[in-house]
Amino acid sequence: LGNILTSQQPYFAWYDTGTTSFLTSVTNFSFAGIVNEPVQVYGDTNNGNFDYRTKQLFVYIRPDTTGASGSVVGYTYDLSTTAAIGTGAGVTYQVYRFPLSTVQDLNLTLTDSEITTLDTNKTLRIRFDVNETSAQLPIQFGSTFNFTHTIDADTSGDLANLTPTEVYNFVQFQLRQNVDIDDAAGTRTGKLTEELVKFVGTTLETLAINSATEGVMIDNFDTNETANLKFSDNGNVLRAFPVISSGIITLNDRLRDDPATRYWMFYTTANSGTNVYPGANALIVTDYNGDDVSNYLHISGQTPQTSQTTDGAITAASSVLTSTAGGLTPSAFIGKVLRITAGNNLGFYFITANTANTITIDGVFEATDASNTVTWAVYNKNANGQVSYTFDYDNAASNRGDGLSSVDAGITLVALGLDGAQYVIQAGTIGG
Repeated sequence: LGNILTSQQPYFAWYDTGTTSFLTSVTNFSFAGIVNEPVQVYGDTNNGNFDYRTKQLFVYIRPDTTGASGSVVGYTYDLSTTAAIGTGAGVTYQVYRFPLSTVQDLNLTLTDSEITTLDTNKTLRIRFDVNETSAQLPIQFGSTFNFTHTIDADTSGDLANLTPTEVYNFVQFQLRQNVDIDDAAGTRTGKLTEELVKFVGTTLETLAINSATEGVMIDNFDTNETANLKFSDNGNVLRAFPVISSGIITLNDRLRDDPATRYWMFYTTANSGTNVYPGANALIVTDYNGDDVSNYLHISGQTPQTSQTTDGAITAASSVLTSTAGGLTPSAFIGKVLRITAGNNLGFYFITANTANTITIDGVFEATDASNTVTWAVYNKNANGQVSYTFDYDNAASNRGDGLSSVDAGITLVALGLDGAQYVIQAGTIGG
């Protein structure tokens, strides 16, 4: 029964519910198109020596895509079983009708070659039975959920930036393969594996498999796509990401040219909660990940590493810090920020020159530090080398404390430098 094109190949396999494993490999029906042929359920010692009368027959249709790049035509998958059509504990000698059909799938847009290239570039994988949690993903902020299986990128990691379309095309391609697709320790034949993902409108949702008891998580995806992803966990509950807004903090040249510039974002108006700026207990706004929207402007670390950063010596009224260990790359630190966190010259200084064992600052040091008493580090100028700081914000799960997540919060951004920059405040609102 159902709609299957004459060129599309259905197939079957026998399954044992007692051992929860397949008894046979993938077997194509003799003819493509709608199935109308017998399947052997029993054989004596002269005819295969098997008895599948109390087992389950799984019948599949998973058509290959057709067409060239830019004009791919794909089709939906379908599965029907003897249990699904009401045979009870097993099968006997009679005609069974399986409601198996397929229609065009507009979300399949990549050729097999394009998917193979994508896999090569991003090392995509499906890992079964790895039992991961959403701890590293801010799904429904503040909670952790359990998943049995994971779809992700391996060597590319978070840099992979997988889109929902890429994930869907890759997974569906894997489910058309008659080989092991499990990148973990087990074995899963692609053509016999349950469907793992589906599109609902523009949202890609994962499916809990094995009678909806084993959730599927996607990792290493494009964070701009969080609104288009939902994951079914081990309880078969569909978990979504918070609706977030993005913010950009851009500081003026005076602040960027101060080595000690720091900024804070506070809640500020009555609809922002009870502890608001400029009160002594004013709350600092937290971002999507729960971190304070507050930092030094010059925060991106530069070599040397920590093993070399407690070896400094300084002479009062000089502009030079001497590194006992040395080994610095000459001129590598020009224009960067020297931060001293232990010794008699605590503070931030722009670097004008450096040799293999000295760092020269713009200005002079006020006190003497004996050898190996100065703890120091070098930072790139400006936030991550950029002129702006970006952050994401989830109003519903924020720390504002007033329960008014449907109302934008008033905020005040405060920035201050210790060298040449003035005290700056800027009011605004934030929501998400």
